Amino acid sequence: MRDWKMLRIVIFDDEERIGLQLKELLEQSGDDLVVDFFQDWHALQFYFSQHAHIDAVFMDICFQGSTSSGIDFAEKIAQSHSQTKFIYVTGHPREYLQQIFMSKTVNPFGYLPKPFDRKAVQDYLQKIRAASADSQDLFPFKPKKGQVVYLSLREVLYFSSDRRCVTAHTLHGSYEGYYQLSKLMESLPQYFYQCYKSYAINLHYVQRIDTKEVHIQEEIIPISAYGHRSVAENRAELVQRKSELYQS
Repeated sequence: MRDWKMLRIVIFDDEERIGLQLKELLEQSGDDLVVDFFQDWHALQFYFSQHAHIDAVFMDICFQGSTSSGIDFAEKIAQSHSQTKFIYVTGHPREYLQQIFMSKTVNPFGYLPKPFDRKAVQDYLQKIRAASADSQDLFPFKPKKGQVVYLSLREVLYFSSDRRCVTAHTLHGSYEGYYQLSKLMESLPQYFYQCYKSYAINLHYVQRIDTKEVHIQEEIIPISAYGHRSVAENRAELVQRKSELYQS
């Protein structure tokens, strides 16, 4: 299962000395984070295209020789990574405060004045950790078309698969993407159970367990022989897992 506690943090600043100084301060504050530093916008864009989930960006506001500000860059990133937190970094906070908070796309997570105060950096890390813990059941699901969708796993009723595709059936709609269900199961919490080769169900929503099927809202999902278990063994384990869920 994926370790959701590891934070991924990015620094974007056109001054190498400033960026490396902040990177060092962040890395001194714990071993539960990966910190990457960028000075080039195109390199940063590529990085975001390769990572579905990035917890926070420490974003410089003023870039020499660029017509775009850090606020503009943050708004572009937020279009595909709406869960990413933005902490604006600037030596002139008063000049940009109104522009920061007038953004229609980005709700700022804060701003960090230059020169850096070690305690302020640590306080922001604690704030990021707390926000990450609150959203630890978010799962980056990439549909066949469109940007990554962050699913709240506790709102997923079940996953179904058909050949190379998996559909996430949620309380608010369905999303289809190119996944293998067996591989997907390795990243899901313990309250998901694969009762059939083509189905993984959220035990929270199981309303009834019959001899060869389970009921989730209006859906009837089969229980089958799977792996080394017979139908009866699979059903018995499902009942046990459902009982353990209420005891935990």
